[in-house]
Amino acid sequence: MIGVRRFSKRFFASPAPALFMALFGAFAAINSNYLDMGFLQLHQIDEYGFHLSLLDMYDGLREGDLRKIFGYRFYNYGFGFFLLNLFVTMPFLDGTHNAMAIYLPRMVTSLSALVGLYYLYRTARLQVSALTGTLFVFLAISMPAFWTIGSWFHPDWLMTACLLVAFYHFARNDDDPGRNYWRGVLWFGLAAGLGKLQAFVFLPFLFFYVFHDELARLDFSHFASNLKRAVLSVAAAFAIFVALNPYLLHPAGLHAFLRILEQNMVSNATGHFTRTIHGVGEKIEHAVFDYYLSPLLFLILLGLIAFWCTDYFRGGKRRSYQALAFYCAVYFAYLLFGVNKDWPHYYLGLLIPAVLLAPPLFAGPPRAWRIGILSAAMLLQVGYYGNGYAEIARLSYRSSTAERVRQHQAISNFIVESLRDKVETGSIVLISPFTGFDFEHLGLRYRNVFLTDGGFLSHEMIDLEALKLKYASDPELAKVKVSRFRQKDFIILNKAEAYFRPELRQEAYDIVAYDISVEIISQFDRGHLGYRKIAENKDVVIYQRIL
Repeated sequence: MIGVRRFSKRFFASPAPALFMALFGAFAAINSNYLDMGFLQLHQIDEYGFHLSLLDMYDGLREGDLRKIFGYRFYNYGFGFFLLNLFVTMPFLDGTHNAMAIYLPRMVTSLSALVGLYYLYRTARLQVSALTGTLFVFLAISMPAFWTIGSWFHPDWLMTACLLVAFYHFARNDDDPGRNYWRGVLWFGLAAGLGKLQAFVFLPFLFFYVFHDELARLDFSHFASNLKRAVLSVAAAFAIFVALNPYLLHPAGLHAFLRILEQNMVSNATGHFTRTIHGVGEKIEHAVFDYYLSPLLFLILLGLIAFWCTDYFRGGKRRSYQALAFYCAVYFAYLLFGVNKDWPHYYLGLLIPAVLLAPPLFAGPPRAWRIGILSAAMLLQVGYYGNGYAEIARLSYRSSTAERVRQHQAISNFIVESLRDKVETGSIVLISPFTGFDFEHLGLRYRNVFLTDGGFLSHEMIDLEALKLKYASDPELAKVKVSRFRQKDFIILNKAEAYFRPELRQEAYDIVAYDISVEIISQFDRGHLGYRKIAENKDVVIYQRIL
């Protein structure tokens, strides 16, 4: 009993534990919204695709097929992330408990967010009191992205949590050099190996951290040992990455990884295979202002980054915070000028850790000043985002996404009514992304529904011989593609796709693919290629295979 009382006293000495329990309850409630597999397309297309990866891995475990286990498709994300979610959802992957198969991966993400938040708190506590540290936690949870990405089956929060644990150990290493450094390297490797390849953008942190004396004071007396440490650190991180993604050791696995990496880099450069140019202002407006920080707090953040970068060359002692500032500066510049996307989840691993640039500056001012400044920042956030929090609590998403979901419900109703008397249990449907419909109401299951790939239509999506011809030069890839091919009984195309809008032809990333898509639709409309039109409205057009 004495031990229990002692634990209780320590546990409730800070307001943080009660806050974390409340956050867990909030995520448990939010994640229970829209547990419908057909709805997932409207939420995030990646989340919808991830469930197919889990099903394939599940089949691989049952059949003892390593190719299926490691053939999870999303090789820019860690194999460990999918393996963890596979074990969590395994009892519900037979297709009869889809709700839990959707819910549990979201909770894995939510728990990752809470772990990240806990280490943000612990890092802040190295500099400030429990109350002030808790206020910094409140600042992080005032960001709408904390909630929207925290209730999404995606590895961004797992990666960010690992980076926050890594930074915690580096911050401890400032005052107590030794094992904490290598613990930080370990968690950095885990961020990439378990979470996302994107975590390797943390490398500038290691560079500025290790070579502090050389860069800040032009002191090269320890350059050889520092260089050795840097090389060993990077080698250790990559070794952890490979160990957690063992498919890289097989030529076919390495080939698949490099192919996805190349596609991802092209996607970043083209705005996900379009010619739409997202300007710097647009990225800041949508990714930062809409999901993370009000404009005033964003300006303050830029000031903090500038302060710590300058302090680095003044020989300041807190090298972890200085290195974090350089990481933020380099990563932010890359996102603004090197990535043609304004996707909010790309900024999570940047803007959540950036909160930790502030705590060391709050160690000196009087307690009333600290509480007053942080409370004002919180009020500024709440005033700026207003009803956005209510939309997240009610619908799991920001208002713009919620409105899109309501609009698409009418599309779903039209598709269901058009197919109700035509589909059979084994019918296969090909459908445009982000055109989700309640296919379970028609007796269809998840594996019955395929998405058009790459933003365009192509003959290999509907014709097996065309598929074999396209991948004839790559037998390994051809084998995988052919094994996954299914003859499509129905094709549902969303009229929002670019190939329904001639004015967008010149903006298409691949004009040849655009023209092929237009030609295929023209053939469908004339009853050729084995399909005929059976239904159409202002939103979608539906074709059925001619038997």
